[in-house]
Amino acid sequence: HDLAYLASSVTGYGDILKIGTGSLTAGNLYYLDSSQAWVATDSDAVASAEGLIGIALGASPTTDGVLIRGYARNVSWSFTTGVKLYLSGTPSGITSTVPSTTGTVIRHLGYSIDGTNNKIYFNPSNEWLEN
Repeated sequence: HDLAYLASSVTGYGDILKIGTGSLTAGNLYYLDSSQAWVATDSDAVASAEGLIGIALGASPTTDGVLIRGYARNVSWSFTTGVKLYLSGTPSGITSTVPSTTGTVIRHLGYSIDGTNNKIYFNPSNEWLEN
């Protein structure tokens, strides 16, 4: 695929898992918990920031899938091209601001590759730091 493939409001391609449970919101970020449920991420809690994370591509993880690495588009994103992206303290969110509050997790998620068209390269680091 090329980036032109990312034409719909929330879409992605790359490594997509179609496993687990949960009622998801397309374009939001989730982690896979020990019961194989996709749960909202949050940089304010290590448990929801350190595991396998991905971007929901629809409401159903088994039908729509969860992007765990690749390229994604969400029309609600508004990142400047080229900026680094991080796990947000807003549940299920992505931010371009490094979390700085004591006790928050810093986890690099990828880069904005086309700010005008809301496209990112999603490649979450396996490493994370706690402030």
